[in-house]
Amino acid sequence: MDKLLTNRLLLVSIAAVAAYWLTGAIVPGPVMTTIVGFMLLAFGGLTFAYYARPAYGVVVLGHRSNFEADGARWSHLGVYGAWLMSAGAVWSGIFRLVWVYHGTPDAWTGTVYSAFGSAIMAVGFLLMYFAPQSTEKGLRMSGTLWVAGAILLGICAGFLFGTQLKPIPDTPLLSKISRGAK
Repeated sequence: MDKLLTNRLLLVSIAAVAAYWLTGAIVPGPVMTTIVGFMLLAFGGLTFAYYARPAYGVVVLGHRSNFEADGARWSHLGVYGAWLMSAGAVWSGIFRLVWVYHGTPDAWTGTVYSAFGSAIMAVGFLLMYFAPQSTEKGLRMSGTLWVAGAILLGICAGFLFGTQLKPIPDTPLLSKISRGAK
């Protein structure tokens, strides 16, 4: 128990999650969306810039696992995965800010534009999953069957639910919640 109480990263993580939910309870939705949009843009942008050069080496120059750049050893899948996740965060941040600026139009939600950042991040996460399994000779494919099954299940479930769901009818309570009204 003492180790948990002296683990600063754990304590800061818990405090950050608590601060998010406490702030979200009192800050109107569009304001919270704007704050998160700026955070995604800033932190995603920093990561995007940091990984841009090694990602260029991976994607364009063909560098592969355990290459060296800027005095560090890199995994090509890890680099590309991190770069894609940051690119998705930047897109999502920009989309959120533009969406709020234009009055949070309902027609923008559930579109390919609103989901593009998440799609890029999903691919980045997949690459990050495989990064530790990457070697000079290729991928060690442990867990690949699970990943293939999860991808197939996700695609099928998304298609099934996406074609079956009906829009939620607008009610005064939902309008107040979605617009952050007091």
